[in-house]
Amino acid sequence: MSLPYIRRTYGVPARRGMRVRYTDGDGAIWNGTIKSAKGPHLRVLVDDRVQGYRGRLILHPTDSIEYIQDAMKAIPN
Repeated sequence: MSLPYIRRTYGVPARRGMRVRYTDGDGAIWNGTIKSAKGPHLRVLVDDRVQGYRGRLILHPTDSIEYIQDAMKAIPN
């Protein structure tokens, strides 16, 4: 499955390089960048939360995700 599949199926604007904000079950907010798709899920590279930490999250496209786009950056296809 791919990002075009995720956009069609779930009606979300997910694109590679797009910024997202995810709120987990404990209320912690994770900011990151969509890097790819893994099946019907998004692979998101998380910004530094702790010095030197660069983890990845695998998230469902409709699960507590806010899609953010910087007006100054074009969305890559």
